[in-house]
Amino acid sequence: MARQFQYYSEKSDRFTWYPSVKFGKAKAPRQEGHIKRSDKWLQAKFQLFNKRYFGNSLGDCTCYFRGKPHSHYGGFCWNYGRGITVNGYYSEKRVLAILLHEMIHCEQFRTGKKADHGRWFKSRARELTILTKEKYGVVR
Repeated sequence: MARQFQYYSEKSDRFTWYPSVKFGKAKAPRQEGHIKRSDKWLQAKFQLFNKRYFGNSLGDCTCYFRGKPHSHYGGFCWNYGRGITVNGYYSEKRVLAILLHEMIHCEQFRTGKKADHGRWFKSRARELTILTKEKYGVVR
């Protein structure tokens, strides 16, 4: 049985018990519009891109799908480049472009550069767009 934690809700003015779920293990049911790929597929694409375009310099990184339909949130690089979250409610090509975008942020964290969308980021994104033969067109 999962441990439960008690939280106070001001809306209902009472305490409510919620089950504790380990981070990264919760699976939201996939709704209509999701690209219908698994987290393992995303992880495999990360490893392929890491080998092909980054020379395995990014090391181990956890990748998984999280997000909502019609959200402006595309992806997020977290824990100083040790994890990537991608919204799966986009086309497969767009998801892979977002993954490459977040991988550039991982590279920034790993090399000690400022993690922003500045000059270095834009030049690296252009470079990857050329390397991928404009198949993915890294999102800027």
